Amino acid sequence: MARTPGLGTHITVTFLRQGLGLVLGVALAALLARTLGPDGQGKYALAVLLVTLVLTIFNLGVPAANVYFLGRGEVSVAAVLRTNVRISLLLGASGGVAGAFVVFFLAGSWFPGVPEPLLWIALVGFPFALLQSFFVSLLQGLQDFNRYNLVLLVQPFLALALTALAVLVFDWGIAGALAAYVVSLAIDLGVAWYACRRHLRATEPPTAGAPSDRYAARCVAYGWKALIGGNLAFFSYRSGHLLLNYFINPASTGVYAVAVTIAEKIWMLSLAVSSVLLPRLSELHTDEAKRRRLTPLATRTVFAASCVVAIVLFAGSRPLIVYLFGAVYEEAVGALRWLLPGVLMLAVAKGVGNDLAARGRVDINLSVAAVVVAVNIVLNVLLIPHYGVDGAAMAATFSYGLNMIIGLVIYRRITGNRWYTLMVLQRRDFGMLREKLESLKGTR
Repeated sequence: MARTPGLGTHITVTFLRQGLGLVLGVALAALLARTLGPDGQGKYALAVLLVTLVLTIFNLGVPAANVYFLGRGEVSVAAVLRTNVRISLLLGASGGVAGAFVVFFLAGSWFPGVPEPLLWIALVGFPFALLQSFFVSLLQGLQDFNRYNLVLLVQPFLALALTALAVLVFDWGIAGALAAYVVSLAIDLGVAWYACRRHLRATEPPTAGAPSDRYAARCVAYGWKALIGGNLAFFSYRSGHLLLNYFINPASTGVYAVAVTIAEKIWMLSLAVSSVLLPRLSELHTDEAKRRRLTPLATRTVFAASCVVAIVLFAGSRPLIVYLFGAVYEEAVGALRWLLPGVLMLAVAKGVGNDLAARGRVDINLSVAAVVVAVNIVLNVLLIPHYGVDGAAMAATFSYGLNMIIGLVIYRRITGNRWYTLMVLQRRDFGMLREKLESLKGTR
C-alpha cells in the first residue's frame, strides 16, 4: 500500500514550489525593470494592483471558507465546486462593474500617471483570477498539494514566458506585458479547473453531498469576516504603492515594488507552511493539545529560517538589486533593508493568524487587521513626504511589528502558550530534525 505523504513532505514539496516560483517571480520583475524602466515598471505594478484590489474585495472570503470547511470534512467536494462556480458568476460581474467604475471615474485620483488603456487591459484578468483562486483553495482544503502546487506554478511560468515574448520579441511595451499577464491567468484557470474535475471524479459523483445552497450560506457566514480581514491586510501591504504614486510619481512606486518583490520572498517558507498548516489545523479541531503543539513548532521554525535568509539579503542587497534590476533601482536598497525586520515579524503574525482562522476566529484577525491598516496608512502619510521610498518601508515595518505584538498577546490568552514558543527554537526541535534526517537516510 502506498504511504500517504505526511505534513513534512507536503511542506517540503510546497516550499520547493515556492522556491521555483521565487525564481520565476524575480526573473519577471528583473525583465520588466530592465525593459520598462522605473516609470514603466511602476505603471505595470499599479495596473496589476487594480486587479489585485478588485480580487481582494470581491472574493467574498470564499477561498478561506473552502479551506476551513473542507479541512474539517464538513462539506462535499461536489457542493463546494457547484457553489464556487455559481458565486463566481455573481462576484465576477460585480467586481467587473466596480473595476470599470474605478477606471472611468477614479483613475485620475487613484492611479495618477497611469494611462486608462493599461488599467482596462489588466482588468480583463479579474474574472480569471477570481475563479482560479476558488479552485486552488479547493485543492488546498482537500490537502491535495500535488495538484495545488502544479496549478500555482503554471501562472508565473506562463507570465514570464509570454512577457518575454511580448516585450523582447514584439516590443509591445507595458500593454504587451499586461496582456501576457491576463493570458497567463486565463490558461492557469483552465489547468485549475481540470485539476479539480479530476479530483471530483476520483472521489464522488457530481450529485453527491449536501445541497450547494446550504454550503453557500455557511461559506458567506464564515467568509465575510475573512474577506474584510483580508482586505484590510491587503491595504496594509499595498498602501505604500498607492501613496508613493500619490505623493511622488509612478517611478517611485516602481522602485518600491522592486524592494517589496524581494522582501516578500522571505515569506516563501511562511507561505509554504501556512498553505499546508491551515487545513491541517482545521482538521485538528477535536485535538486541542496537538494543535497547541503544532502551531508553535511550525511558526518558530519558519521564523528561524526566515532570519537566516533576511541576514543574507541585508548583506547582499546592494549587489543583488544593482545586478538584477540595474543601477537606476539603487534607491530600493535602503527600502529593502527597512522592510526586512517587518517581514520577519509578519511571519510570526501569520502563524498566529492561521491558528485563529482554523479555530473559526476570523473575527479576531479582522479586528487586528483594522488596527494595523489604520496605523500603516497614517505612518505612510506622515513618512513618505519626508523620506520617500524609505518612508513607505518604515511604515510597513512598524505596522507589521504591531501586528505581531497584538497577535502574540491574543494567542497567549486563547491557548496559554507563551510568546517565545512561537519565536525561539527549543532543544527538542533539533532532536526532531536529527531524527527526520536519519529517517530520510534510511529510506535511500
